[in-house]
Amino acid sequence: MLREAGAAELTGPFTDTVVTVPDATAVLSVPGFEFHRDDLPKTVHLVGVLPPRATRDWVPPAWWDTIPEERPVVVVTQGTLANTDLGQLVEPALTGLAGLDVTVVAALGNSTAELSVPVPGNAYVERFVPFDRLLPRAAVLVTNGGAGGVHQALAAGVPVVVAGETEDKPANAARVAHHRLGADLGTANPSPEAIAGAVRTLLTDGEVRANVRRIAEVYAAHDAVDRIERLATQA
Repeated sequence: MLREAGAAELTGPFTDTVVTVPDATAVLSVPGFEFHRDDLPKTVHLVGVLPPRATRDWVPPAWWDTIPEERPVVVVTQGTLANTDLGQLVEPALTGLAGLDVTVVAALGNSTAELSVPVPGNAYVERFVPFDRLLPRAAVLVTNGGAGGVHQALAAGVPVVVAGETEDKPANAARVAHHRLGADLGTANPSPEAIAGAVRTLLTDGEVRANVRRIAEVYAAHDAVDRIERLATQA
C-alpha cells in the first residue's frame, strides 16, 4: 500500500516507523509531560490534548450542589477500559479515603460492575460524571493512569495519583513521577492505606501543586485541534 502511494520503503522496527514514516505525527501531549529526547524526529509534534467532549445534556445528580466548599474533592476513576474489576482501585480508594476530611466522587466510567464495599458517608458514586464539569472542582484525581484522564486532570491543574499496569498506564505513571506531578503507586491493586497516604501528601505538597499549575499553563497554550488542522494542510 505504501509503495503504491509512492511512499518510501519501511526500514527499522514497525513500532518506530509509525512515527518516522509519516510526514507529520501529532502526539496528544505537551512538553513538560514527556521525557526529553534528543532523538525525537522533527516530524513529531506535541500538539496538546483534545478538549473534553461537551456535555450540555448532562443532568447533575441531586448531591451536586451540596458538596461542601471547604472540603477538598478527590475524584476516583478506573477509566473506560480497565473498569470491570472495581476491587482494583475504586473500592480500596473508597475504603482508604473514608477516614480523610475530603469529599470523594467516584466515576465508574459506565462500568456495569457492582461495588462489593459500602459507600462511605463522605463519598458519592456515579456511573458517569463528565470531567469537564468535575475536574474544575477537584483537588486530586485518583486514576488507573489512562492518558485521557491524566492529561485532562493536569490540564485542569489537578495532581494525580496513578495506579495502573496495563496499556499505556505505566508509561503515564512514570512521567507523572518523573516530573513530580503526582504519585505513582506502582501497582494496579493498591491498598487503601497507600491511596490515602498519597492523597494526603498531594493535598499539602506545595512543590507538586506548583508543578501542576505550571504544566496546566502549558496545556492552555496548546490548541490541539488547530495544530492538527495546520499539520494536515502542511504535510
